[in-house]
Amino acid sequence: MRSLRLITLPSLWCLIQATSIAPAWADSALNAPVPEWVPGLFWQNPTDNSGMLQRGATLVESRYETDVTGLIAVTHLTQTFRNDSADWQEAIYRFPLPEDAAVFALEIHNGEETIIGQIEEKQRAEARYTAAREEGIQAVLTEQDRPNLFTQRLSAIGPGETVSLSLAFQHGVGYSDGAYALDLPTTFTPRYAPVGISGPEQAFLPAMHTQADRPLLTITVTLNDTLPIDRIESQGFTSRVSASARGTQIRLTDEGHTSDHDFHLEWETAHYAEPGLIWAQEMVNDTHYLQLMLEPPVVEAAQETLNKSQIWVLDTSGSMEGESLRQAKAALKQGLAQLNPGDTFNVIEFNDAPQALFATPVPATPDWLDIAHKRIDRLQAAGGTEIPMALAEAFAQPESEGSLRQILFVTDGSVANEDAVLQQVALDRRNGRLFTIGIGSAPNRFLLRKAAELGQGSSLFIQSLDDVETQIKHLADRLNRPVLSDLSVYIDGQPGIPVRFPTLGRDVYAGEPLMLLARLPKQLSPDAHLILKATIASQTSSQGFAQAWERTLNVRQIPTHPGVARAWARQQIQLLEDLKTLGEDATTVRKGVVRLALEHRLVSPYTSLIAVADHPSRPSDAALRVSNVANALPRGWSHSDTAFQQTGTFAGTLRQWGLLLCLSALLVMFKQQLISVRTPWVDRGVR
Repeated sequence: MRSLRLITLPSLWCLIQATSIAPAWADSALNAPVPEWVPGLFWQNPTDNSGMLQRGATLVESRYETDVTGLIAVTHLTQTFRNDSADWQEAIYRFPLPEDAAVFALEIHNGEETIIGQIEEKQRAEARYTAAREEGIQAVLTEQDRPNLFTQRLSAIGPGETVSLSLAFQHGVGYSDGAYALDLPTTFTPRYAPVGISGPEQAFLPAMHTQADRPLLTITVTLNDTLPIDRIESQGFTSRVSASARGTQIRLTDEGHTSDHDFHLEWETAHYAEPGLIWAQEMVNDTHYLQLMLEPPVVEAAQETLNKSQIWVLDTSGSMEGESLRQAKAALKQGLAQLNPGDTFNVIEFNDAPQALFATPVPATPDWLDIAHKRIDRLQAAGGTEIPMALAEAFAQPESEGSLRQILFVTDGSVANEDAVLQQVALDRRNGRLFTIGIGSAPNRFLLRKAAELGQGSSLFIQSLDDVETQIKHLADRLNRPVLSDLSVYIDGQPGIPVRFPTLGRDVYAGEPLMLLARLPKQLSPDAHLILKATIASQTSSQGFAQAWERTLNVRQIPTHPGVARAWARQQIQLLEDLKTLGEDATTVRKGVVRLALEHRLVSPYTSLIAVADHPSRPSDAALRVSNVANALPRGWSHSDTAFQQTGTFAGTLRQWGLLLCLSALLVMFKQQLISVRTPWVDRGVR
């Protein structure tokens, strides 16, 4: 018994180490622990031997003021910081914006002083900011990390000082199934970075906090529309609606709002004179810029339904734990329930690696669907988010003859390797159409919309379980209805001159509009007309049918709205960046982006906003502490020791392997002990 006890003690130590080594490894591999205190700026005092972080400045308020005119929204985001410490602070704050945000203006408000920002090339702006910081001059630098993620650096916040930054950006208004939509992200889901990626995709992401004492969040939206509002609602926020001098105003009530999920507003108005067509133009520097939104006409579906082969890809990584996975499972089950008897389907779950439920797509019969439902119920969230491998597996699924392949990808999109994901879609998009379904309180809208665009599909976002059934039914109905294809736009009186819209290539499903932006030729006749031609092609019948569709617009009658030129420039910048992702020369892309960004005064990957005061404010002998502002952890996430959930580590897998190996070692040693007890004549180590 004594020898057995001696063996058990090291085995017990081994088991303890197996359950602790993975979390320790994860902590060292990721960011430092997030303090469980109020949000704000924190720094570590080198003279303090306790190692505790000290309280710095605090983010007091985030105020969004949005004006909507037609399909364009302009938002002024004002964030107020207060330095509660006895030291001068430099604030570094990373924050989300809409994925199509065109950032164009910046102001610093410090007491009676207002400092106006300017657009400059990124390197020059960084040099000016660094010089101002070293000289004790207050300055702000706004940079784009990703299309939907920005960084602001604010130098020289004095002890007890309050400073406000006002950022102006323009973004689009969505439209689908007769309803307009506006989205404002207030936080974001931490990103998973696969091992081995490098470059900007490894950029530091902010710390996340979970405490209730968050900054005040204020959102006011004004709809500048002369048409009466038939319906209006904001999801996830309590708001009140009132009339204003310019239209309809929506304002959050003062209680209970926190910046832990996206703000989503929907409204419906009376129809325009031309159903399914909304247009606007702007003249800048003698150049016409045009915006069109075209919703395809509704054509009665044929009796025979389209045969589809649907491949559902479900994210079961660690970031999907909790509410997100419940929403994803509900969406998948609801989607399978919408399949027709002639359809086939398969389900692929993925985290560290993809795993298909069936070897090939199977018929959508009750027996196969029952097997799928049971498997879906057992799915759990753990591991990394390896999206490119999952997409490759989905596009490589065997094709079902006579069926249109549709890949439906359900995820929160919390990855850092966005370029790799988009490259995979571009590589495989000829093998089917990709539809993305964003899940959770703060999904990566840029990645999901861009992936769907490249995959010739569309994107859908679901914020709560209450929305799943309605949203998925809408999607299923859309995928079974006629599409608009072969759209072209010409200018009459000038034969052979097409209007070049970069997004004309894809088909459009009924209820899903096509947003078009273009720059028209400078020598445009005042009496010019735009002629839109397309084919309405039904895919609801095996024979199918097609009919011509045409509309004519008088350019003189197109209303003028400010911001159309800026929207066009922002789209062109993103299209150039897409080309770089797909292999275009980086230097050529950079030159094109810089030219557009400087001409239209926009923040881009290569241009920044810089605002610098004209005199020093920090004494030359005063130290400057560098601090980071925390963002709110998305609603439905549980706090861990790091800014990332299980999606960023293999901690669970390592723990399981460690436990298994130690148990195996224990069994071997126990077996050896039994042998030595039964055969005492054998000296240890001697035969």
